[in-house]
Amino acid sequence: MAPSKNRKSSSSSTAQSTQTQRSASPSLPEADIRRRNQTLREGFLGGEIHAAVVQIYEDERPLLGQAAELDWLFQGAISSGIRSGFITGKKGELALIPLNRAHGPRPYLISLGMGPHLPQKIDEPLFRRRKPDEDLLQQLLNRILKLCPQSVGMSCQDFGLTEGESPFERQRLPGISVTLFR
Repeated sequence: MAPSKNRKSSSSSTAQSTQTQRSASPSLPEADIRRRNQTLREGFLGGEIHAAVVQIYEDERPLLGQAAELDWLFQGAISSGIRSGFITGKKGELALIPLNRAHGPRPYLISLGMGPHLPQKIDEPLFRRRKPDEDLLQQLLNRILKLCPQSVGMSCQDFGLTEGESPFERQRLPGISVTLFR
């Protein structure tokens, strides 16, 4: 009788230790998302990010915002894609733009097509940054998960998002460091 009692207590202690291990191991640490009061350009120059997400509007020429700044930094990489027709800015378009850097891992831009930028209604402000639709944000997250870069950056201000609205804050990307820039 005593041996069966020992088996029961050893199996319950094993179950307790397994349960303790599960609760002790965090799914993702909080350090996976950082906030910086600097631009995406500064993040690239500092080697902090390997990929950046920028929005491209179909009727916005010349480029504005972070896309313009990164286009200048990388010697017209986005503009070349637009001129060749590879990037159109149509709503839902996702384009991967490889960039050149002398040292370190090869960085790239992920452009998210936002559709027309000019106001659709008379009472809309002329140059207001629009928040992407939920389905666009989900497509973006899925693409980033497939690419699996070491780190990715996004300008919340450029996307018209406030704190807590970033898609990276709602759905964590395992193994990818995320930096949210101003």
